[in-house]
Amino acid sequence: MPRPFAVNELNRIVSDELPWLTYPLIANSFFKILKVDESTNTVILQFRMGPYVVTPRHGHHCVATAYTLAGEWFYDDLVFRKGDIAYESTRDVHQPLTREQPAELLTTFIGGRNNDRLIEEYGEDGRPYLLRTRFFKAMEGIDEEGLRKLDVASLIG
Repeated sequence: MPRPFAVNELNRIVSDELPWLTYPLIANSFFKILKVDESTNTVILQFRMGPYVVTPRHGHHCVATAYTLAGEWFYDDLVFRKGDIAYESTRDVHQPLTREQPAELLTTFIGGRNNDRLIEEYGEDGRPYLLRTRFFKAMEGIDEEGLRKLDVASLIG
């Protein structure tokens, strides 16, 4: 007889009840942290990019997915439209962007146990910096005022 699945935690997350926050590292971009699980270094967030947004060059130290909820965005020579999924499991450096249309994504980062290093971004000077699970955890459940008070620079690295 099969054993029943154990459910450790079940949450209903109502994203419409969460505020959109200005994303501090990319101009004309906004986000909602839906869930951060520090035990598995998993982050689930919604991400909006306005028209003509260029993200920093970056790679992943985790499995990253981006499900396109609306609009379109580009990744090298690929275009992603509503319903498309980007699945990234390597540290290949890339630089997503939008053109005329904005885009909205449902994004996940899954680092796994003992791997809190999720994204390695490159600043305008070319120097790398890390976004770890704690970067996203600090922004979970806050509003725009809380974000303004947050020392974002202390969370990078």
